[in-house]
Amino acid sequence: MNEGYIYLWKKIMDTSFYKNPNACHLAIHLLLKSNWTDTNLIFNKKPLKIKRGEHISGRKILSSETGLTEREIRTSIEILKNSGFLTSKTTNKFTLFHICKYEDYQLIPTRISTNKRPASDQQVTTPNKYNNNKEIIYIYENFKQFICAESNLTTEGKGKIKMRIKKFGVEKLINALQNFSKDDWQMKNNSTRGVAWFFQSDDKIDQYLNLKPIKKKEIY
Repeated sequence: MNEGYIYLWKKIMDTSFYKNPNACHLAIHLLLKSNWTDTNLIFNKKPLKIKRGEHISGRKILSSETGLTEREIRTSIEILKNSGFLTSKTTNKFTLFHICKYEDYQLIPTRISTNKRPASDQQVTTPNKYNNNKEIIYIYENFKQFICAESNLTTEGKGKIKMRIKKFGVEKLINALQNFSKDDWQMKNNSTRGVAWFFQSDDKIDQYLNLKPIKKKEIY
């Protein structure tokens, strides 16, 4: 099941491929499918690192996922490459797609401040709270994706996430979620305890950041 979300900035409307429906469809699909964080995996018994903004696939798979024909996929890839949106590296097993300037499309929002005042000298309401809420929702969506899809975001949970963001930042909290999700014991015993429990203290986040995942022993 697909969960979570991506940012789709309006700047994509300024690209040369936006008015090409097939190319635009494929571009958005690859944004959805691309890794949001670096990932190490084993492929054909060899280590392979997929970086943030990259995705492994092929024309047949993309055709199946998007509804475009393989010929339309091939043409759209060329359009996206020529526009500077995409690069690709093909092997005899797969194609590694890399979205150029991925951060321009998926930059995690940061707090914005302003000192501008209106003519009445009344302080303008800053967008800090709004952006902080976006960060909280971003963390919560990743919590559902990695830890517990049925979790609810309570007022207490929001407050705990906000406090941890101030201390650790968004990226480290995502790393903590990842580490926790890879530990079978933690997932079995604590995954349903909720958002507020997970983010209840700085010590807990430090614990998860330094967690060495325990996996069940495989039986051969």
